[in-house]
Amino acid sequence: MEERVEGQIVHEIRDLSTLNWTSERGFLATGGSKCKASAVVDGVRMYYKLSSFTQEEGITGHENFNEIVVDRLLDYLQYPHVSYRLIHAVIQMQGEEYDTYVCESRDMLGAKESKVSLASYYAAERMVGEDVYDFCRRMGWEEDICRMMLVDFLIFNQKRTGDNIEVIRDAEAGTYRLAPLYDHGTSLAYMCRDDMALHSYDVIKDRPVENFVGSTSLRQNVARMPAKYCKVLPPFDPALRRRLFEGMEDLVSEKWRTTVWHMLTERRQLYVNLCHPQG
Repeated sequence: MEERVEGQIVHEIRDLSTLNWTSERGFLATGGSKCKASAVVDGVRMYYKLSSFTQEEGITGHENFNEIVVDRLLDYLQYPHVSYRLIHAVIQMQGEEYDTYVCESRDMLGAKESKVSLASYYAAERMVGEDVYDFCRRMGWEEDICRMMLVDFLIFNQKRTGDNIEVIRDAEAGTYRLAPLYDHGTSLAYMCRDDMALHSYDVIKDRPVENFVGSTSLRQNVARMPAKYCKVLPPFDPALRRRLFEGMEDLVSEKWRTTVWHMLTERRQLYVNLCHPQG
């Protein structure tokens, strides 16, 4: 595990100028475009994404750094998730060259597997009057959904749509399962574009979010989880803080790291208060 953490951020610059980026308009008007690309590397499909892009400012934001922090947190919690790597790279975007950090992940599918969004699968397979949570419970995915709700609450994930929760089908076994957790860029102190904004940012406030399963309140979602899924969390101690931000000291500000850590510890404590897990 530690080897992956140490090699998870590649600081030596790489040439990724051949990637063909496509833009997906962000869910917030101020968020710019979310730019993604893919390529086959040594026979494996790899996916790449950037932090927010605007014509005026170029590549900005903390989305890719959020992915690495959450990746490491999920390692610590031992929750299934897609693994990310941060690569210092030169890319081409709309005729301009950028020196930036690119987030990389590998295809999560096995040879006999295919995927579909939960939104599409739910629309096709739900019973009359069945909401998304009850549908997932009927499919045997309630524990996975509760784990997702807990993680989204801890990191204050502002965008968990029916398109970034996926269902994986194994054609050989004839089974369906939820994909591992992924796509956490719009989380943590995502809305704060500079240190000035961080000074007044309330890390515990329950703001409404875009959410496909449950309500738009992350706090309500956690508070309503069945007691058997209110898992005891390990301590969020100084060793975890060092692990979460290792290799990022020169990439993001100390104020940002402090705010993110404060968010995680405060929201962990609120989870304990809400769900009363023993220990």
